[in-house]
Amino acid sequence: MNPHDNRHRLDGFSPATGRAEEDFDAALLSSDMHQLLAVHHTTDGRHTYLLAYDQAAIWDVPGSPAFLSQHVTRDLTARTFTFDQRHHPLLPLAQNWLHRHGCPLETLSLSTPDGPVPADDRTRGMENRLRTDLHGRYTLVDHHTVEPVFPDHDGETWALLHDSEAGSAVSPYLLVVEDLAADLSTYRFREGSFADVDSARHWLATREVPPADTTADARAAAARSHTTLTSSDLPAQAPPIPHAPDHRTAPNPVTRPRRSGR
Repeated sequence: MNPHDNRHRLDGFSPATGRAEEDFDAALLSSDMHQLLAVHHTTDGRHTYLLAYDQAAIWDVPGSPAFLSQHVTRDLTARTFTFDQRHHPLLPLAQNWLHRHGCPLETLSLSTPDGPVPADDRTRGMENRLRTDLHGRYTLVDHHTVEPVFPDHDGETWALLHDSEAGSAVSPYLLVVEDLAADLSTYRFREGSFADVDSARHWLATREVPPADTTADARAAAARSHTTLTSSDLPAQAPPIPHAPDHRTAPNPVTRPRRSGR
């Protein structure tokens, strides 16, 4: 354990279990690659929440998620702590994990003006919907991240979520696609709903043009005919996702800077 890692405020504390020690020590191995986006320490001293961008993810298995959430819980009497962390493909999912573990959302405003910003109000709205889900409406099924490893190459992340809301029963699988501009200035969210996982994977592989007509009558007709794609928000005529480059051998990889505040 690194006694000088002050961001976790663990001076004078020991791991409560062997698992907590192993998990925390493993997290510290690449902590110098974690760009801190937000941190919150509760006033009672019992909890610390950290949100970071993990630059080391680009050297991991291709497609690995890069947003990192960490939660430290302290026993002030025993002077021990437990530790939990998760990687997430999308920033609002990382914020949501912390929020569901007790971190106030208002403390998760990002601490730097650097980095890409949402390209439009739709992106901001979709982020807010994912960020504020406290009832477990969305469950992550699968995901993949392609960072803009080389200059002038756009980045893309997709996350496939299961939507448990009753109104989504016909097409309960929500595919969220984040497009990151090659110059790292903006990112854009788009979404589409599918009847099953295979249909979502088929769209990802072929990028078939979604139906243009999304009126209520058209959506009802699509449901009756078992049409799987119910939203035209996904990019039309986009090329298939390329095979992710092997980041471990890519020369001079380009990593996105810290996200801007909302």
